Amino acid sequence: MAKKLNLDIIIPAFNEELNIHKLLRGLVKKHNYDKINNIYVISDNSTDDTHKIVEGMAKNNDKIKQVIKNKRRGKFDSLNRGFKISNADILIMFDSDILINKNSINGLINPLMKYKKIGLTTLKNNPIQSKKTYTSFASLFSSHLKNETIKSKRNYNYNNFYAVCGRAVAMKKEVFKQIKLKPGPGGDDQELFFLTLEKGYLTYYVENSNIDYFVPTNIVDYFKQNNRFINATQHRKKLHKKISIKYGPSSFNPIKTFILTFLKHPIEGITWAPLYLIGKVRNLLKKSKKTSANWEISKSTK
Repeated sequence: MAKKLNLDIIIPAFNEELNIHKLLRGLVKKHNYDKINNIYVISDNSTDDTHKIVEGMAKNNDKIKQVIKNKRRGKFDSLNRGFKISNADILIMFDSDILINKNSINGLINPLMKYKKIGLTTLKNNPIQSKKTYTSFASLFSSHLKNETIKSKRNYNYNNFYAVCGRAVAMKKEVFKQIKLKPGPGGDDQELFFLTLEKGYLTYYVENSNIDYFVPTNIVDYFKQNNRFINATQHRKKLHKKISIKYGPSSFNPIKTFILTFLKHPIEGITWAPLYLIGKVRNLLKKSKKTSANWEISKSTK
């Protein structure tokens, strides 16, 4: 008789009263819910009704468990706690503000079960607009550009820096029990990518399964996310210098990728271009300073 899959899910959360119920309800209703042993919601000292909502759902479902931190320490700390708590064969990490689809869980776990050398999986992230604004159209182009960048990489399913997004990832026990994330200016997904490779395992991008997420609808949140990605990329490349030379964000043709994306999404591209240029100027003028591991919440993506 084949061994039953031992699967846990951890959900880092900070002030997610608008989203946590939808995500937990989605997990409970999906057809592969029986594969899940535990769903750990790790609250980063939330100050809204997140705790109350999770506690209410946990009363009617013994798989849902809540861990409440007495001080805000960031997502890195929440993930590290999840690594210690879980003893599952496979650990899935979901952001609190996503919408999962029918095949999200199977998409994450199937490559890990099939191939011994794959240690980390990630799904395609499908952007959606909560409302149509100038900024949300620009945000859509950023997402389309990232997807074209992924496709432009040779053998893009494997060890693709751009493909790993922390909204939905899964890891084998052989990997997550060996690692500890180092806090910094964002980039938990990038840190997972480099640490997996350093432990001798492959990463894998699953194109035919996805989760949905909301793009920013105002300019402040847009630049929060943009700056976070830029700062995180620079920091993680330095931290994992040797392996980033081989697998880091390089070795693709940005001009060709941009043209292909623009031809497919011209309206979004026209709205994106001014924000891109403004972002470049802002980063050049911005003085270097220490960035907190606890980034500001982008409220319009909730």
